[in-house]
Amino acid sequence: MKFRVLRRHRTVHFFDFSFHEQIVHLNKDIFMYQSMFLLYLFFCVSCAVRPSLSSEEPNQKPVKVTIHWQVHTSYCGGAYPTPEQQMGWNSPVGNVEFVLLKDSILKLEESEYGQTPYRTNSNGIVTLDLYPGKYYLFRTEKFQSIEALEKKYRPTNDKQMIWEGKECLLFWRSQPDLQLIISKDTTITLTENSRCFVGTTPCVNYIGPYPP
Repeated sequence: MKFRVLRRHRTVHFFDFSFHEQIVHLNKDIFMYQSMFLLYLFFCVSCAVRPSLSSEEPNQKPVKVTIHWQVHTSYCGGAYPTPEQQMGWNSPVGNVEFVLLKDSILKLEESEYGQTPYRTNSNGIVTLDLYPGKYYLFRTEKFQSIEALEKKYRPTNDKQMIWEGKECLLFWRSQPDLQLIISKDTTITLTENSRCFVGTTPCVNYIGPYPP
């Protein structure tokens, strides 16, 4: 009797071990399927939040953008003006170099705009092939150091001019000359205002005297 009980006990024990092994394998399979499902879910979410088409994607086509760059000069006194002179006049800004930064304004550092600059012709006109999007136009001189710009623009020994300082120059340098939102072929006119006796020089004010 003892021998039979022992065999039954050993037989039952062997069966329990086999069942336990099957459970372990089943748990491993469940873990593997759960992991695959989580990876699939992560992939779907990643696709859903993928950013919109960039300008380099092939299903976007460039459009023609023509820029007319001009400066408006006001009448600043002197001889009695004609009606036309009193309204001021426009002149082309020819042979000026500029770059276009797409989507965002980057920190301006000397000689780090990372692209070949564009240039207007002698009539202040340039035609570009651009992908749709938002662009910021900066003349290339704004990538020069503040020291170089101050040396270029700060008046010396001129009691008729007031220099507004480096803070003004830093602000001027950080501002785009033009913001463009491009979606189709278009022509854009960029007009700068020339101030009396200082022109388009930044951060300088004329304090007189003015002509009668």
